[in-house]
Amino acid sequence: MDNKYDIFISCTAENKPEIIGWAADFRLLLKDVLDRILKRETNILTSTQLLNDKDFTSVAPVEIFSKTAAFVVILDDSYASSTKSVQELATILSVIQKDMSGKKADHRIFKILVSDLKKAAQPEYVRNLLPYRFFTKNDSTVAPVDFTKNTEYNDLREYRLRLVDLAYNISYNIRSTSVKTNKTVFLAETGADQVFNREIIKRELMHYGYNVLPDNQLPEDKSLLEKYILECLGFSNLAVHIFGSVEGTLVQGTNQSLAEFQNVLGAKYCKESKGKIKRLIWIPPDLLFEEETQRINIEKLKRNSEELQGAELVQTPIEEFKSIIHRVILNQSANPKAGSEVTEGLITYVMYEPKHKIHAEKVMSLLSKSGININQLDEYIEKQSMISKHRENMATCDGIVIVTDNPESQWTQSKMNDVLKSLGFGRKKLFKAKAMVTINKNENFQFSNDYFVVNGINGNYEDVMKPLIEKLMN
Repeated sequence: MDNKYDIFISCTAENKPEIIGWAADFRLLLKDVLDRILKRETNILTSTQLLNDKDFTSVAPVEIFSKTAAFVVILDDSYASSTKSVQELATILSVIQKDMSGKKADHRIFKILVSDLKKAAQPEYVRNLLPYRFFTKNDSTVAPVDFTKNTEYNDLREYRLRLVDLAYNISYNIRSTSVKTNKTVFLAETGADQVFNREIIKRELMHYGYNVLPDNQLPEDKSLLEKYILECLGFSNLAVHIFGSVEGTLVQGTNQSLAEFQNVLGAKYCKESKGKIKRLIWIPPDLLFEEETQRINIEKLKRNSEELQGAELVQTPIEEFKSIIHRVILNQSANPKAGSEVTEGLITYVMYEPKHKIHAEKVMSLLSKSGININQLDEYIEKQSMISKHRENMATCDGIVIVTDNPESQWTQSKMNDVLKSLGFGRKKLFKAKAMVTINKNENFQFSNDYFVVNGINGNYEDVMKPLIEKLMN
């Protein structure tokens, strides 16, 4: 469908000039961001224009809405209690439901809160939509964010970034893109102290084109919440859980926080689906605990193998954690896990020290291009998780490759000893291939006959790797 209008902003039809004025200012800000994203002029209409602009007063709203790509609903007390506003929303819904254009209906409507309007007081259809909160709240007053104030950028940074998030999400609808990618990330809700970090991670994922779930507000009822989270996990390739210094709201009828509840379900789903989904648990390294109970909860989590099912526990700064997320997703794209219905094939476990990462990545790239699936350790995960993951990789891979600059080093010898001990890690079968790739040529070292050796790559990766690739493939 060709749309004449990019966005329609539905706001209060009552005589409330402060909200009408805020919506007009917000329209200009949103237009400015979208113009930059789309690299063209964006056409945005508002409720006020339909009522007062002579170009629109004679046109039926349904005709305008049928030519509009996305809708923004600005909610406050007056909107929720206005018959005209609720009727306008009902007309929007009727148009969307007649012309789905390959999209879920609720993906074309974006809910903005400019007051602390409780969920139960919101129009029924939009109650479960994720809200974009654009209001400030202190002990005595609640007010829409004043973007026009002459204030420092950082004072409104959170809201400006939220505006950018909204603009990017809307842009996908304007571009008529119902599915951005086949990669979906379940980004679990978290405690209040980590909401901003969660938004940073979500923002980056969406800007890279990944689908992010949950894409609706979480139900309050425990059984509905469990059902919805499991549905989200079923659509996802990766689950990311964030634990902070605040325990957060307890799930109704349980003694579990929402973050803990989601993690337990993620572990359960991972176990029952036999590892269909990859999981990352992030605990920021600089936490200052406001609650002693939360510190104890996190220490228990680190030792709870059931709740760590299929997960890597990461304690690293957020920028490094974002890099880890991208690496996991990219590795899944190149090498879908065995048993995921996408592909089956050799899984080769590549071991290397962080200082040799550049060489190892070139080796892994050549292996991947040949159709060999790669497992590796992430140097940023917590030590206990790294040991657990190392043993799991040893037990499940088909072949191993050790990348080293010195085959006599303590690190290299320890990895060769782990290969010998792999049956103790739960390995059920012999390795199809064992290989050692040295960065520099070692003239005097007597390599084990048990290993296929690439002695000295010296930057000539493709030629020297061909025999190893053939060995692994055969």
